[in-house]
Amino acid sequence: MRLVSQNGEFDVPYEIATLSRIGNIIRAYVPIVGEKGTVMARYSTESQAKEAMSMVLEAGRNEYKSFTFPSE
Repeated sequence: MRLVSQNGEFDVPYEIATLSRIGNIIRAYVPIVGEKGTVMARYSTESQAKEAMSMVLEAGRNEYKSFTFPSE
């Protein structure tokens, strides 16, 4: 599955990426990109970010070909 950032600027492979949510920001860490991580999504509340992370997990379970982080 491919993960596409909210703004469409980044597209990373889910299989080798590590996602983290700190507060309202979701970052992807891909070995080739570097250790700072790439901001994939930014939400106005932490609960919206948690919901987006749940959506990613569900998309992975359902074997979607891609997942674009939703805007607010």
